[in-house]
Amino acid sequence: MECPYCKEKMKVGFIDGGRYSFKWHDANAGLKEKYTVFGGEVLSCSRIVKCFRCTKCHKIIIDLYDCKL
Repeated sequence: MECPYCKEKMKVGFIDGGRYSFKWHDANAGLKEKYTVFGGEVLSCSRIVKCFRCTKCHKIIIDLYDCKL
């Protein structure tokens, strides 16, 4: 995949969420939502999410269609 920011080739890899599923949190979320396992929108039931990383401009892209629920 080509980086949409700097046009360099991106590396394929994954982000590991530890023992928890991969979740998204709104920047304005409350303390309970941000810092406990109860909040957030589950993006993947798996703790591992495929992503593309640009080592030049330090961006990571995640295709949410690859996150199997």
